[in-house]
Amino acid sequence: MKKLIVLLALVSFGFITKAANELNVASNKTGKDISYVIAGGKSYFSQEARVIFNRIRMHMEDGVILTIPLRKVDAYSLDGKIFHRLTLADKRGNEKGSALLELVAERNDLRLYRYSSMNKNLGCWFEDNRGKTGMYFVYRGDEYHVSVDESNFRTLLPFFGIKTF
Repeated sequence: MKKLIVLLALVSFGFITKAANELNVASNKTGKDISYVIAGGKSYFSQEARVIFNRIRMHMEDGVILTIPLRKVDAYSLDGKIFHRLTLADKRGNEKGSALLELVAERNDLRLYRYSSMNKNLGCWFEDNRGKTGMYFVYRGDEYHVSVDESNFRTLLPFFGIKTF
């Protein structure tokens, strides 16, 4: 009786695994990451999307090509990278508008974002262990928490798993 129960459990597990795999393949036939854009309170999903200059172009399943200006985008995911529109702060903590920041790491309720800009007034530039340069900011939820600078990078970056030199 015990052998029968174990055998039935293994067969059931096999069917569940096969069904989950087929569902995953059906939802992502090309093997590409599914990209999304959130703009104007609406979410759009596509397997073929790219950023061109100051807009995102998405090829929808029904053949429609959707183009959204980046200034109207609240968040997007592309090639496995996630970007959120957040308020920027300068070295003193004063708000300086908003921008799309790349989510680099997350730990507890804190998130580390990278901002690639030529504006040196916002903060210090750092290069992470993947060779990406930019300014780094820490947010708690959607609220600005602290900028990464010369005085705190040796503790903040390793906290998020980024090696410092």
